[in-house]
Amino acid sequence: MAHHALPAVYDAFAPAFEYAVPFLVITERNRHAFNTRDIFGYQIADELVFDPQRLQNRVFLQVLDRLNILNFGPAGLDMPQWAFYDCAVMPGIVFGFAARSHAFPEWVYRAFEIPVDYQGYIPLSMHQAIPLVDRRSWLGYTISGIREVSWGIGPPGLNSLTLIMAAKGLGISYLYSVNQWGSTKLDQFVQLGPLELLTAYTPAHTEPRTMTFRIAIDDE
Repeated sequence: MAHHALPAVYDAFAPAFEYAVPFLVITERNRHAFNTRDIFGYQIADELVFDPQRLQNRVFLQVLDRLNILNFGPAGLDMPQWAFYDCAVMPGIVFGFAARSHAFPEWVYRAFEIPVDYQGYIPLSMHQAIPLVDRRSWLGYTISGIREVSWGIGPPGLNSLTLIMAAKGLGISYLYSVNQWGSTKLDQFVQLGPLELLTAYTPAHTEPRTMTFRIAIDDE
């Protein structure tokens, strides 16, 4: 058993591990980009590494897409399923936490359009990240979680923990991201460190009142 060494500052997130387990969506050719064997002493089980190019992972990926729709659809910022594949899981990764399907009430199956006979894992959170040209720099494409859909499901702090562990697994130096001013997700990003503002107003974005920022990641 690996020694768990999640920094003490993140102790508040530890109860999440009693409820959920980490997962990773990554293509076989990109496996080298993420350290699944030692993320602060935690590991990602082989059964929880999903190759988006394999048919047996179809339902799990569809539920991830549905989680994105439920989180960002009301603001008109959800991505089409083709963009989820082309722009996220093909070039990059999706890291998050999941729990066995039997842990969820029936309404979750309906809300996420999950087949009634599905017995696999259901995602509780996800962080999509894409590599940039700069070495060890990644774009945090999105962060979302089931608690933003229903407060009754999933442990608190899971989105923040997802960001922290994804950055560790990727071994990155800088995490870039794009967020709207006033977004509650900014509170989750600051758990990683101070935000260095790159744009305060972004007319190239669908929502111009959008900020671009980066965070220098402490490797410890």
